[in-house]
Amino acid sequence: MTFRAFLEYSKIDLYIARFLPLGPLILCLTYAIGAGNGTPSFQPRFQDPEVLPCLVEAFRQATNFQKDSVTPSEAGDFVRFCVAYRIHCYFETSLLTPAIVKPAVVFVLGGPGAGKGTQCERISQTFGYHHLSAGDLLREERKRQGSEYGQLIESFIKEGKLVPVEIVVNLLKQAMEKRGWSQGKFLVDGFPRSFENMEGWKEVLGGKVNVKFALFFDCSEAVMEVTLASPLGEIVLWDTGANGWMHWGGFAAIIFSGLKDGEPAKLYLPRDFKGDYCDLGSLDGATKLLRTLNVSATVDEVAKQLICSTAAENALAAIPFTTAQMEEYRCACCKVPCAACESNFALEDLQDSSTASSTISGRMSELTDPSKASSLFSSGSANAMSFNPESIFGEMTKFMVSVCLAQTSCAPPTVNTTTAGVRSYVYTPTPTEPWKFAWDALATGSNVPQQFKDTIANDFTFMAMSEQLCPYHERYCIPFPGVAFAEASLGHCIPKVEASVAAQMGEAMATALQGAGEQALRLLDAQSGVFGELMSTVDAFCVVFFFSFVIGLVFLVALRFLVGCVVWASVFLVTFAFALGGLVVYIRSFQCSGAGLLETGIATGSNVATTVAVTVSDAVSGAEALSEEMTGNGQDYRGGQRYTRSLYTCQRWDTNDPHTVGFNLTQYTMLQANYCRNPDGQAASIWCYTTDAQKKWELCDPVGFSLPDCTKGYAVEDPGLREVLKIVAYVVWTLGGIWIIAVCFLQKRIRLAVAVNKVAAQFVYNNPSILLVPVVQILIGYVWLLVWMVCASFLLSQVPEDYTPSNAFATYTEAAGNATTPGACTDKWPSGIVWKYEGNLSSANDTCTGVYGDTTGIEPLCWRCSPPRYVFDVKFAGAFFTLLWNNAFLVALGQH
Repeated sequence: MTFRAFLEYSKIDLYIARFLPLGPLILCLTYAIGAGNGTPSFQPRFQDPEVLPCLVEAFRQATNFQKDSVTPSEAGDFVRFCVAYRIHCYFETSLLTPAIVKPAVVFVLGGPGAGKGTQCERISQTFGYHHLSAGDLLREERKRQGSEYGQLIESFIKEGKLVPVEIVVNLLKQAMEKRGWSQGKFLVDGFPRSFENMEGWKEVLGGKVNVKFALFFDCSEAVMEVTLASPLGEIVLWDTGANGWMHWGGFAAIIFSGLKDGEPAKLYLPRDFKGDYCDLGSLDGATKLLRTLNVSATVDEVAKQLICSTAAENALAAIPFTTAQMEEYRCACCKVPCAACESNFALEDLQDSSTASSTISGRMSELTDPSKASSLFSSGSANAMSFNPESIFGEMTKFMVSVCLAQTSCAPPTVNTTTAGVRSYVYTPTPTEPWKFAWDALATGSNVPQQFKDTIANDFTFMAMSEQLCPYHERYCIPFPGVAFAEASLGHCIPKVEASVAAQMGEAMATALQGAGEQALRLLDAQSGVFGELMSTVDAFCVVFFFSFVIGLVFLVALRFLVGCVVWASVFLVTFAFALGGLVVYIRSFQCSGAGLLETGIATGSNVATTVAVTVSDAVSGAEALSEEMTGNGQDYRGGQRYTRSLYTCQRWDTNDPHTVGFNLTQYTMLQANYCRNPDGQAASIWCYTTDAQKKWELCDPVGFSLPDCTKGYAVEDPGLREVLKIVAYVVWTLGGIWIIAVCFLQKRIRLAVAVNKVAAQFVYNNPSILLVPVVQILIGYVWLLVWMVCASFLLSQVPEDYTPSNAFATYTEAAGNATTPGACTDKWPSGIVWKYEGNLSSANDTCTGVYGDTTGIEPLCWRCSPPRYVFDVKFAGAFFTLLWNNAFLVALGQH
């Protein structure tokens, strides 16, 4: 029989100084038994003759071994040498001559948590070894009735002493005899732990067993601490015991308490513009969410062109209006720079009442007469100055109003003079429009030209759907001309171009418009919410889940070929994600309400561009840099800005081309060259006339980078949250820098990880059955997640009635808040919905329109709140804890 041992150790494992320069060594010790006499001999061999004497001397000094040959029973000395000096070894035996059959023993050693028990179980299952744990045998013997060692073991434990090694070895011997002594194969776990243990083993079983080798698990303390601290095993025990039943009982109690008041349908049903749910409550039976004409966004523009025209100004002067009223009127129409305006209205001016009547009649007929819908969507539309087909569908939440209709399909409602229950709506501006007083004066004034009165009385009248079909005020029930609808999930109807209109404009254009509308709805997600999206895409989710899993399995197999490319591509993508993510979060921190991220980024880039343009121009011309200091509305500004916010070039103040300058330069000495100024302090900020004939004037920003001034509020209304976003952006960029530095310093580690992953991928490829474990875990986890989501939906939908105030507010700021303070509707999270109530002119006591539209002496209250779809309370927190706990339980169960 040949007995061979391989020793591998590093230069720091042995204490003899002359070994230090040698580095890692391999020692092959051959233990041969001659074929003739069977006398064993100990013959060390090594390729380097200078190293061999040193190693043999070290072995002898460490073990007091004084012979050149040993018997098989003395192999324990060699094992003791391996354990003492952390030398990894293993033995191989091959039978050359018949020998006495003895049980084979393998010592399994290592620290607590190194994995001895786990690996012994796997070795037992694979190679047929019997697993014997010295600790388990002592505990069993201590509890066994009638044990000859039980009381002795108990006394030693109580006194805090170690059980004598003779008892441990005898228990191991009995266990081996019980499991089959002859030809038995045994793994002895946790023994020997000392030199004394080895001596005791030699005295009892030294010549009776064949110690094949010692399997030592060299595991760092850090790894063992993590292993011992792992809660997974405790989770399995806890969740399958009495505590687990109590836990699940508590979860059931929470869920049943939510069944009474919860309404999961609120999480996904479509909501109208007020936040009410289709087919629930007062809208029971109104199952389809369609979009109607938003009068404020469309007709207000037409009315504004009429009211703010030169013809209207002349008519108001003839009433006559007082000087104060005329100044108020001109400011309301932004005819002059004032604090309420940023620039003049970009509307075609109407010089006389006849032109005004024909122009306004042409624009309104496209909105009131369904037969002229094709004109509204054509390039020559009379309303092209205010909106076009692209803006109608791309910004449909602005130009359309979401309402719930009592119909079973998404067919566009037909409204004409023969329709049953048809209603009529006569447009009038809401009390919040600053030019409403001028509209009322023109509609009722005695000296106003009759054409003006006829235009206001006749051209602004609409036909609205019946109250049975559209259970809202007639203002919200006006069909949008030329718009049809396509069926969508959960009662939603997606706007599209009507077939007759599409035939004239072309199918490609019509399809593009519908796609733009769908994209706008997906981005805003204002109606169905996250849960609605989930409900409507469950089938797609299941398909994606299946194919993702299949692709994942294929990826694991392909990874052995592509792991290098995947790892380095991932490193690059993470770097890019840090940079882009920080930029997006930073832009979000100052994004204005109603403006997109891209729009805000472009505006910020324009600010930077104007700064660069002015700086470069001054540097090239050698002009002296001017001070950019500015306070308040900028009346004291004397800087060198020559571009508007939209990058229009400013017109020189001493010229009247293309616009007439209405200032005396002798009186206003600060009006120099083409610099932006606020000469009379009437505008909100500095401004200038532009060199563009179509753009008379526009506000400017001082030279230098500055954040946009959001007069309509910020997209993120909470100022604290905006500061948090800035900090998050800086943190993300910092982490990106740390990531780049770490990648540079860990290149070798990354290459090593690539190599390790190749080995792991090869293992999975060679052992495909191992993939069944995650398959089962994923399926169970998927079913559990669906069950939990159904249960939690009852808790989420329990929104208290007093969560948002029921009263109305005078301004948007009161309801939604401003840059520093949250509003009454948004002071909690999740925040409520803010919507504008347009009033009811037929009511004698309306919070918005007062007494039949007369708001004299009262403050119109037109802004209201609606509660969110869901709230997070203590009950949901308990349910969420159950979700996390059960997920951990599934992971622990899989590992066990």
